[in-house]
Amino acid sequence: AEGGAEGDAEGGAEDVSELFFGTMFKHVQALTRRGCHRAALECSKLALSLDRTDPRGFLCCVDYFALRCGEEDWLLDFADSFRSDGSLLSHPSYAYSTALARLGGGRPGRRLQTGATNGKEGKGNRRGTDRAASKGPGRLSDAHRAEADDALLRALLVHPAAATATLNRMESSSVSGDAAWRSVLSHPHFAHARDECGSASLERLYDVFAERHHLLWRPDEALRWLRSACERAARAVDGPDESTTIDGLTPTDFVAIRGETFPASAHNAYSYLAVEDFSDVVKRQLDEENPFMRRPPQPDEMDFAAELGVDRHALMDAVVEMERELEAMGPDAMERARNMGPAEAARFLEAARAAANDRGGGGGGGE
Repeated sequence: AEGGAEGDAEGGAEDVSELFFGTMFKHVQALTRRGCHRAALECSKLALSLDRTDPRGFLCCVDYFALRCGEEDWLLDFADSFRSDGSLLSHPSYAYSTALARLGGGRPGRRLQTGATNGKEGKGNRRGTDRAASKGPGRLSDAHRAEADDALLRALLVHPAAATATLNRMESSSVSGDAAWRSVLSHPHFAHARDECGSASLERLYDVFAERHHLLWRPDEALRWLRSACERAARAVDGPDESTTIDGLTPTDFVAIRGETFPASAHNAYSYLAVEDFSDVVKRQLDEENPFMRRPPQPDEMDFAAELGVDRHALMDAVVEMERELEAMGPDAMERARNMGPAEAARFLEAARAAANDRGGGGGGGE
């Protein structure tokens, strides 16, 4: 009995936890759809601090929120430290988002240094304001720009299908109508990327990434940067196999990293993630599909036959015959029938029911 009680308690706790995180996720999505990206980021941080297994998919959008509200430094630190083995950086979303964070002027570890400096200098410190004013691709040094370029190249070598999924979701004429884009996307590294993935889990992550992050890559400057990196990735793939690209690794090595992190399998470990949940487009439900939005039945639409317990057709025939009798009695009788009070209406319905029972052979069931 005690074991059963403990099982019921655990099951109840799981239900409450699922309800809480589901509600929190819907709240976060509502916040970002209203442009409240900072609030969405902080709520996502809270959810991930409560359950690092991420049962609802906050990890697939917290990087988006961070980039939208200018928290590039935080994003780089989070991607590196959230998992002790650093495996979050192999997640397609973070592979691309950390590259964008570096392009935006983000520096890993700078927040800790700034915090220590602020503590020493007191309230008059303006380093945070100065740093925010100096952020942006145009203000990067050559070394920092090279780091951002290499980060994007790594992402394209490991997850080329994420880029193609994002471009397809974008549906931009800047891509479809550009000969340079068509040329690079026809390269086998990108054209066959989805077919060579082999992991149903990874394919779901690609679709979620494309739905949530495609707006970040829509600006012309971001598209130019992405195209340049795609061309660089294609050249690296076409080069001699022994030629190194980044950190002494060849394109084949990056493919192997993807295969080890996401082994080929038809099992989708992220089947609980619905792609449309990560969209800013709200699909309005039609009134007839939502029982809470249906128009209440009008009095003339109500099924009196069911209420009276008689056959509907027999009741209609009886009412029609009674109307004929009233018409034969003259206009005064019809006018009185139209303006009858509750008591008269009750007597009328009782007479109609009796007549319907006679016509229906005394049966009391409706249709």
